[in-house]
Amino acid sequence: MHQLAGEADAPGPVALNDHTDWRWDERVLNTLDSLATSFRQLCEQLTERLTRFDGYADRYSAAPRNVESGRRDWVDAHDLDSLHIMWIQFHEDLLATLGIPRGPDT
Repeated sequence: MHQLAGEADAPGPVALNDHTDWRWDERVLNTLDSLATSFRQLCEQLTERLTRFDGYADRYSAAPRNVESGRRDWVDAHDLDSLHIMWIQFHEDLLATLGIPRGPDT
């Protein structure tokens, strides 16, 4: 799910998310789901210029549907086309497109 739980600017510690707080996880899932429309619009604009960006929005939309059906591993699993894997690939594609080398700050 989300790798950290807690708010950086709120009282209390920020810790690894052990997924015992269903309300926290649900809030993260709602946030991820709310980004789908904006992400689709961005991908459409990118695809008009570079066709390799086609498909990212569909992959992003498919993962939350799997999560909603009870397969929470579709958020961050490394062996599925999860939101996490898709986002890493999208990020790498953007960096390569812009000619930005991957480094400690990216």
